[in-house]
This record gives sequence, C-alpha cells and structure tokens, in this order.
Amino acid sequence: MVDWEFAHLGDAVEDLAWCEWIVRTHHAEHRRELDHFFHAYGGPVPGWPVRRAAILARCAALEQFCRRWDSNGPGVRQWQERAATAAGWPE
Repeated sequence: MVDWEFAHLGDAVEDLAWCEWIVRTHHAEHRRELDHFFHAYGGPVPGWPVRRAAILARCAALEQFCRRWDSNGPGVRQWQERAATAAGWPE
C-alpha cells in the first residue's frame, strides 16, 4: 500500500524529521536508535534546529489541515499540543 495523501516534492529533512517525530512521540523507548537511522541515511543529516523547524512546520500544516472541518476542533487542539511538546524537546 502506498499513501499519497501528502506526497510532494520536498527537502529530505522533512522525511528525516517526521521519522524522528514518530519515534519520539510513539516509540520513545527507541529514541537512541535514531542515531543508527541517521547514520544509515547516508547523507548529511541537518542539525537539530533544522529538524525541529521541519517537525514544527509539519505540525502546523496538519493543524491547518484539521481546520478545514472545524476551526477549533479536537484535531486542531491536538496538533497545537503536539507542536508545543515538540518545541520543548531538547536535542
């Protein structure tokens, strides 16, 4: 199965950062494994400030996506909370 819902041409940092967000959010016990993931990437990995900015941009985009149906619904609030959590992560 291929999910094309948000497919687009973009910067590789978007994929790296979103993988990092998924691990930190849903699989925190594997956070240390991110170093292996980044090493396997095979290219230069942007620093934490760049990855964090990409994470926050994706959270903002998903918040806006949720606003299509309800300008202050639970999806909007959930992505605001997720962005606030990610903004507070140390490297």
